[in-house]
Amino acid sequence: MEAVKSLMSRAKQLYEAAGTKPLEVMTALGDALIDLRDMSGCEQLARESEEISRRSGDRRFEAYARWLRSSIEGRKGPDYTTADIISEAEAVIELCNQIGDEAGRARGLSSLTWGYVTAGMNALAVESGRAARDAARQAGSAHDEAWSREITLDAMVIGPTPASEALAEVQESLRWAEEVSNRRMEAVWYYKRAELEVMSGRMRAARDSLSAGQAVVDDLGPSDSLMVARCFDAFDTYIHLGMTELAEIELARCDRVFIEANEASIAASVKARWAELLVSLGRYEHAEALTEASERATSFDDPDVHIRCRINRARIERQHGHHGRAEEFAVDACARADMTDWLNLRGQARLCLGEALAAQGREDAHREFVRARELFEQKENSLLAGIASRRARAGR
Repeated sequence: MEAVKSLMSRAKQLYEAAGTKPLEVMTALGDALIDLRDMSGCEQLARESEEISRRSGDRRFEAYARWLRSSIEGRKGPDYTTADIISEAEAVIELCNQIGDEAGRARGLSSLTWGYVTAGMNALAVESGRAARDAARQAGSAHDEAWSREITLDAMVIGPTPASEALAEVQESLRWAEEVSNRRMEAVWYYKRAELEVMSGRMRAARDSLSAGQAVVDDLGPSDSLMVARCFDAFDTYIHLGMTELAEIELARCDRVFIEANEASIAASVKARWAELLVSLGRYEHAEALTEASERATSFDDPDVHIRCRINRARIERQHGHHGRAEEFAVDACARADMTDWLNLRGQARLCLGEALAAQGREDAHREFVRARELFEQKENSLLAGIASRRARAGR
């Protein structure tokens, strides 16, 4: 990692000394700065791109600056909302369509895809992600194609796409990564494959996929970027495989990385998951502190964080014997989750509500466990469907 940072420092010096700065060089540098989480470098690049656009009249630089600024602001939170991400992406796409900038259009479509994922609109995200992939191919950008594939697979794993279909897409993307020698993406997709294998109850296969991903990481060397990808993609896998200590270590590391990089909105997602883990381990005081910090750092329209935080709060209140408060938080989590197409998260919210009702001896707990099971079955998540079924039987 230090060698990469040293090379980047030298590349920035050479770039700054250059008289003319082709857009292709600027975007390559920007991609590297994003991977290294160098937000100040990205901001400097955005300003320079705006200045070049004003001087030269080349609006491709304007489109790039708008895309880069949105990428930066979307990581900071909480003032830059999910709606802002989507709106700015649409503006970049429209500008690139006007000026015939296919590479810029691919970047805009990938940002739109990320906005849809963040908003819980994953069916739309898969559609726009595939359009981004096609535009990247047309522009001849393997980097942008890899990014579009990664976000599309995020949408397929967490959204309404059945697990078997998402797994087939992961396999195809692994083949592509090997074909173009993109080792980073290869590692990321092994972790996504593990998550889908856990959903199917194939625990040994999931462990093998984790090991394959780790082998790539070991070969490439330490990387914040890969560690962050693993933190999100492998979180559920770690939990269901009983690897809670490793999960907490990586969540803590990710939290530090995002805070140091001034990426508060993504740190909020990490904190929500960290709190979720601590609730499952019975460490309620620390979990509550993390939940509060997560809610403060995210935008009002980030459903993932708010749903997870309400589930966390409901379970904490239930453990404290505050059953009315637990039910209120669980009902709110379900209402927010049902506005998205995250089948697993919707099912988890229903499980949480069922738990809150069951703790009060309520017969309607059974109904919520059945709803959870149906959502998990729709996703082909046999692991969680089995858990919901057992709780439904126990709640009769």
